[in-house]
Amino acid sequence: MPHVLEHLGQRTEVYSNILSELYRVCCHGATITVVVPHPRHGDFLHEATHVRAVTVGLSMFSCKNCEEWIVKAQAKTPLAMIARVNFDVVESEFILDEPWASKLALKSLTQVQVMEAIKMHNNVAKETNAVLRVIKENS
Repeated sequence: MPHVLEHLGQRTEVYSNILSELYRVCCHGATITVVVPHPRHGDFLHEATHVRAVTVGLSMFSCKNCEEWIVKAQAKTPLAMIARVNFDVVESEFILDEPWASKLALKSLTQVQVMEAIKMHNNVAKETNAVLRVIKENS
């Protein structure tokens, strides 16, 4: 799903229904690759058709994560239970914009420094990529 989800589901109910439908049509073990512009990058901010920031918050659609948060009484919405889906985030990464990518490659910045920069500044991470695996226990 390259550059799709950020255009869909401005309302939470619609977004949840989209993920529910993706889950419904996939078999156990299927993978979905999500590629979206990072919400703090100009590619996201300056495009009028982008209606939803998609982040590593996709982990909220994992039953395992939601169950852990409930046990620990953490204030996170158990979206997997609400949407009746179960995705395991098996991979996630930020694609860095320049000059950040080069600085990391040249080791003039550490991964920790880059992650701090992503939290504090715009136009550090260009994209967020994630691979979700569909988990259907009764398959």
